[in-house]
Amino acid sequence: MFIKVLVLIASILLLSCEATEEVSETGLPELEGTWLSSCSLNIYSEYVTHELVFLNNTLNTTTLYFDNSSCSGSPIDLDDSYGTYVVGDAITTPLGYDVLEFDYTVVITNASSPFTLTSLDIIYIDSNQIYLGEGNGGVFTRPIEIDFNHPFIKQ
Repeated sequence: MFIKVLVLIASILLLSCEATEEVSETGLPELEGTWLSSCSLNIYSEYVTHELVFLNNTLNTTTLYFDNSSCSGSPIDLDDSYGTYVVGDAITTPLGYDVLEFDYTVVITNASSPFTLTSLDIIYIDSNQIYLGEGNGGVFTRPIEIDFNHPFIKQ
């Protein structure tokens, strides 16, 4: 279940109207900090919020699960992961948006047996919001469009 949530997260982080190919080895300064999604219904009919924390080139994620459509009250479950990310080349989507390649590897810690997930994605930064690629990125396939339905807001 958490793998698909991470793939969904990867389908939500898209980047920059003026993407640059020069990226620091310590990450992308525009990404530094905490980003939160709004409450949404995932593909398993669960209400969730996602938190992404970028520090240097590290990525920590938390997904909170709720039993109501406002994601209020105490969560009924949560998933955590930690790992690293790499921002690659600037590319242009078929609809003309300038994005950056965004690849990450995280360790899922809440599973009965922790495991590693690697994904190829794209990221688009628009002021205080970031979006990931639309559809499911993966080890061999990178999304080509932005998922504007699931923004993350910088905190």
